Amino acid sequence: MLRPLLIIVIVSNIVFAETQVAQKLREDLRRQPFDASLLTDYVKDPTPEITGIFWSEFQAASDRTTEGRERKQAIAAALCRMRVDDGRASAYLASLAEEAINSDAPVVFTVGKDGRQVKGKISPAFDKWSKEHGLKTEDAVRLELFTYTQDMLQLIYLSDPKYIYLFRRGLESHNLGVALTCVYALARLNDLSSLPWILAATKRNADSPEFVEGVAIGLTTFVGESATGEIRRVFAGTPALAAYEKFIASRLAHRNGK
Repeated sequence: MLRPLLIIVIVSNIVFAETQVAQKLREDLRRQPFDASLLTDYVKDPTPEITGIFWSEFQAASDRTTEGRERKQAIAAALCRMRVDDGRASAYLASLAEEAINSDAPVVFTVGKDGRQVKGKISPAFDKWSKEHGLKTEDAVRLELFTYTQDMLQLIYLSDPKYIYLFRRGLESHNLGVALTCVYALARLNDLSSLPWILAATKRNADSPEFVEGVAIGLTTFVGESATGEIRRVFAGTPALAAYEKFIASRLAHRNGK
């Protein structure tokens, strides 16, 4: 009787050397100060090696500092653009957008008699809010006007309908920049069912000419004859519709060379 032959194979750990491109990618991802524009070429031609590095750097990245946050956000956005996201990268982008939407900060700038914000003149309410939240006023301004807008845009670029609910919530934001960004997001998705939510936001901020004009511009992003008809029906008799018609007429005149 033959005894079973026991074969033991010992495989040593094999470390594959990274290509020069991969090494350069790691350097760019860890560069200080961080420059997100350096990731563009890698995203255009993603190899398994490149996507693997993006994932490892995403998992290792800390967002406790402003630069760390920007780095992790850029990596997450890159993973989504390369279409290798398993849900973690987009979830991270959504969490940043939610933070922007959930901010309870009042309007940053003082509002003049004409309803328009006086650029450069911080409102007393915002200054007070900044102090209550342990922030320097200039840092709070940067957060509300730049960081949060960028957070919203990164989620918009995904063009994913599953975030429509989030953009609708964002229309209620005290930050008019965030609210207007959500108008653009819903228009980019051509979600005509969200028009009543946009109308409600317009009515809430009817005393802000800048917001009404911003909504009108956002509405021009919707496409199709059915969209135009629905916008005219939902916004009938509103200043936003008047501004919308003006923008549409101006665009047509420009195309016709007038």
